[in-house]
Amino acid sequence: MIVSSYASPQTGHVVLQNDHAALASQLADAFGNSDFEAPEPRELMQFLVRHHDRGWDETDESIGRNPATGLPFSLVNTPLDELLLSGPRSVAYNRRHHPYCGLLAAMHVWGLFNGRYGLSDKIVVNLLQGEAKIKVDAMLETIRTSRDELLHDLTSHPILAPLVEPAKLMQNYKLLQFFDTLSLYFNENAGRLDTYPSSQFLNVPQARDRDVTVTLKSLGDRVFRLSPFPFRDKELALQHKVFEIPVLDIEVDYQKVFAEAKWTNESITLVA
Repeated sequence: MIVSSYASPQTGHVVLQNDHAALASQLADAFGNSDFEAPEPRELMQFLVRHHDRGWDETDESIGRNPATGLPFSLVNTPLDELLLSGPRSVAYNRRHHPYCGLLAAMHVWGLFNGRYGLSDKIVVNLLQGEAKIKVDAMLETIRTSRDELLHDLTSHPILAPLVEPAKLMQNYKLLQFFDTLSLYFNENAGRLDTYPSSQFLNVPQARDRDVTVTLKSLGDRVFRLSPFPFRDKELALQHKVFEIPVLDIEVDYQKVFAEAKWTNESITLVA
């Protein structure tokens, strides 16, 4: 889950990982115009984006309280053993649906720890030491094995082989990263009352051989201008589910807290 605190010191805003993926899916469904190629194969990419984080479902259901904040553990500080279960579960879920979804899910997990295949200079595995590195390396080995198996099988398939041609595969990987990080931007700023920060999203593919940087600027009232604008219509209305959770100084069953918590569908508008 993604946790932020903007309203008051007594509450935090929480977006469950499944709701994060739902927002990413809205972006994927609307992506594409005369300057940006729409995701293809469409149905497989829509499934992948909607379910790329399904391995987090069980983690979110059993999440504990972060004593440093009094709120649930967030994505970036989830206890390592729980975090390391989420990636393989996500890959397995997507692989059961289709090997191409499984392949891109495996690339997504691998990339998060390995600089997003050169798209980021933050290489998490190089920052780890001791037991944490041993555990992460073991998890990544299972991901690498799945990725390589799926890539081999798809490359050998007479119909599916074009989907894993390197430029096409990387185009779809970059699209997943864009939908993921743009969704995270809004999730991480959920409940913000002051001005939203500007941001840039690098390596957004217009085609398999052409990327651009998309710049986001807040216009106020949760309206944002994106340039260049990658979506089908000149205005895109979005929603994501945001829970308001109290800061607590005792351990608690968060499933009960979420069942009783106030939540809203926070509206977002993207314009050209």
